[in-house]
Amino acid sequence: KEAPRLYADEQGQSLVLAWAVASSAAQAEIKSDPALARQLAALQEKEGDYFLQALDARTGKLLGRLLIETGKGSFRITNAFVAGDRWIITDSLNRVLIYGLTGGEQTGKVFGNRAAVSPSGKLLCVENERGQLALYDLASMEKRDQFSFSSPVSFIRFGGDGKSLFVLTANQTVYLLDMSSLLR
Repeated sequence: KEAPRLYADEQGQSLVLAWAVASSAAQAEIKSDPALARQLAALQEKEGDYFLQALDARTGKLLGRLLIETGKGSFRITNAFVAGDRWIITDSLNRVLIYGLTGGEQTGKVFGNRAAVSPSGKLLCVENERGQLALYDLASMEKRDQFSFSSPVSFIRFGGDGKSLFVLTANQTVYLLDMSSLLR
């Protein structure tokens, strides 16, 4: 009845559908799931909150559902995707929020406006300042490395094996960074 907002990850693994919690489509889905109904009842304020569903982009299989509380709409979701057993959400406050896929608990938060996760799910890369990339261990959220560029970053993506990071900057310079030492 109501079209959701769509977010697709750049590697084509997941598709996230987002509705306002107050929408009739979200309310119908939440009522059909007792765990979500309990979570919704526990939310302090529902204004501006989101209901998310993640689907496997190849099969359409449901991967998970999540309610996001925004503090009366104090931030908006700008991107969302699923990597392994985690939700990766970027917001309008220049943050990357990490949630568990099944339990929905927040497991991490870092500043940044761009996010990429290695295929193994071990590393998170974010542009936390203009022209600076930070790499985090996704399990512990410990900062593992940082890279600075003379131009803003336009695009980041891990290689298929996760041992390299492709970076394209705004001045059209391409970097291929070796990540193998960080994967140990």
